[in-house]
Amino acid sequence: MTRFIVHVGDGKCGSTSIQHSLYEVQGELRDLGIVYETNTPKNGHFSLVTLVGRTRGSSSAAQANTRNTIAMLHAALDKGEADTVLLSAESFFPLGPDQLLTILRAISDRIDRIDIIAYVRAPHSMYLSLVQQTLKADSRFTPPDRFVRRIDDMLESWRDCEHIDSLTVRNFDRKMLLGGDVVTDFESILRDLTGNETLSLPPATEDTSLSAEQIVVLQEFRGEFLKAHDGKVHHDSQALVAYFESLSSLGMPGSTPKLNAVALACLLRQNTAVVESMNARFPGIELKLPDAPEPSAEERCWSSGSKVETILERIDPKLCKLLRDLVPAFTPQCTSQDIGDLISTLRELGNVHTFDVEAVLLRTIAFWRSVKATDQADILKEMLTDPTAAPPQVPHPMILYGKNRWLFLKSDSNRVQQQIAGKFILPANFQKNWTELFDHRAEMARQMGYRYCFSIVPNKECVYAEQLPDGIHVSEDRPVRQVLAAAQGRVIHRYHLEPLRRTALGGEDIFVRGDTHWNHLGALIAFNETMRTLGLPEISMAEFEREQRDIEGDLSKKIGELCPTTVLKIRNSRFRLIDNNKINNIGQRRVYENEDTSLPRCVFFRDSFTSHQLEMLASRFSRIVFLWQPNIDYSIVRDEAPDFVISQQVERFLVS
Repeated sequence: MTRFIVHVGDGKCGSTSIQHSLYEVQGELRDLGIVYETNTPKNGHFSLVTLVGRTRGSSSAAQANTRNTIAMLHAALDKGEADTVLLSAESFFPLGPDQLLTILRAISDRIDRIDIIAYVRAPHSMYLSLVQQTLKADSRFTPPDRFVRRIDDMLESWRDCEHIDSLTVRNFDRKMLLGGDVVTDFESILRDLTGNETLSLPPATEDTSLSAEQIVVLQEFRGEFLKAHDGKVHHDSQALVAYFESLSSLGMPGSTPKLNAVALACLLRQNTAVVESMNARFPGIELKLPDAPEPSAEERCWSSGSKVETILERIDPKLCKLLRDLVPAFTPQCTSQDIGDLISTLRELGNVHTFDVEAVLLRTIAFWRSVKATDQADILKEMLTDPTAAPPQVPHPMILYGKNRWLFLKSDSNRVQQQIAGKFILPANFQKNWTELFDHRAEMARQMGYRYCFSIVPNKECVYAEQLPDGIHVSEDRPVRQVLAAAQGRVIHRYHLEPLRRTALGGEDIFVRGDTHWNHLGALIAFNETMRTLGLPEISMAEFEREQRDIEGDLSKKIGELCPTTVLKIRNSRFRLIDNNKINNIGQRRVYENEDTSLPRCVFFRDSFTSHQLEMLASRFSRIVFLWQPNIDYSIVRDEAPDFVISQQVERFLVS
């Protein structure tokens, strides 16, 4: 018999954070008898709605994801590893119980119990969040006088269904969530439902909100330059959103989005009955609406093409102008004088609001280059007295010259260009061999009593796909996908592409432009993701000294040039290198020990990408042995008796 615990959403209520956290601890959940398997880790089990005729985006892709997810769940249940299936998808919320039952029966026809978990939020808060999400892929939004969602009726159908054993409804309000955090709150619910007090979920970061001014400029950008793409995501608007989010993370000021009195009055008129019904039907939910504004003589009718500023309480026109000036599409003919004035404006604003202006300018350079405003980026770079070397006159046979002076590898023994194009011919037993390898590694970890993690460094070409020359595209049909499929359900693993891509789109260089390797910033992102995966403490930027250096990249040195990069050095380190056989490359052995002997021990099998992470890792383990080799030497593991064993390889090496 199978028990189902189903998190049904609602949307914009922390589902992404919950799903990210659950995916991080799949192995630990399985040890507790709970199966959480998904072919789409970024949005949980969203695609399963194709089983009842619903889809969004590519129907064929959604159906393929559904087939793969169902197969993974069946495999886990057939092995008898667990009797509880945990599902999470905000697409379940509007389905209703009858259609959900159809989905559950496709997973198991012997259902013992069904527990439903739902998060809801007050309509005014939900509305603004949906407006922001909509404008990321459209120039239009639903007006406040047309927005109403009868979540009370939706949830009532879940509660009244005879096949549903329990319904837990929680208010997605930080004041109402346990610990003020949705993942912590969800963890508590799971503990109550399963009776397992040891169940633990790692923290996960939610989506970043835009300022009111950023929302205004985003809508203007979509309306003026991407109108033909309404209803669809587009690289340029994704890059703009990532850039705006990075500005907010650096402390650049902006107004918190709030509805103005007229818009709020219209919204309350439509939704007060919903809130009253929710509070009556689900005691303890305590949804709250703000005080109704005084009746106003001003009444307006919005259309789907209305400007978003007509619903917002406060917009700073000067900030809106500054943001427009930072977007090259609005100012295609800007001169050196215009860019100089922009720098002065930012520095004056920085003096008032105390944010990192230089970091903002560096992010701006990267953003301009990502949207092909190369000339403007070069002028700004020169004004910051950090000129970039010109591209070489004579092409080197092992260098693929990308956009904005990015260099990539070609003609290498691993044929990385064929790999990223999906044209690398693999042996028929490639995935089977990896599957057997991971089964063996998992068994050895069980026998020897350590936790094992397999870490994959994505190819530079995949992280910076937009910087590849025109006509070269990154395929999803790469060898790494078969390796990931082999690892699924067998070993803890991380492919660090998504977090690196997000940061790259935000404007920070996380690989060295003239090198095949990541820099310290990229290494830190992947390091922290691995630490989160293993439940170990991360490292914040505050623990590092940061400086810019010009280095010989492994590509740039082929053409006699240096390239700039960011270098991080740990402050106040408490570890020391106690053994180094000084072999370069394969066969190198280094051993670090930490003053804090209470920390766990680790053996780490590495390649060259780990070089930037040696000190990071040494700071988190009492003893760590680094071995530069792709295979695991179990005699060394047996001698060291570590708590953790980690393997890390770059994506292009997986074929060998």
